[in-house]
Amino acid sequence: MNIERNNLINGIQRGFERTSVHFGVPLKGQREEIESDLRRVFEAWPGEIHPRFVRLFAEMATVAVAARRRYEERALTNDDLTDFLKRSTEFFNSFTHR
Repeated sequence: MNIERNNLINGIQRGFERTSVHFGVPLKGQREEIESDLRRVFEAWPGEIHPRFVRLFAEMATVAVAARRRYEERALTNDDLTDFLKRSTEFFNSFTHR
């Protein structure tokens, strides 16, 4: 699936804003890593996803990365992110339509 980089970046940025308020966890240097991981997951996705959902999902995934870091839990893998994407698209099914 081809996604617009701006939607991905905007979602990640919003996730960074949320994490700084709630966790105070610096994710410096992880922006590129998060973007790369999410891009890989989206590109492997077989269906269509609405651009607003790309932003929302990127925000939620970034918050999850920060929470796991804050509480010293296992880092998310691409398989974890793919599973989260699958469940999220099932729950927010209207975002799978363009």
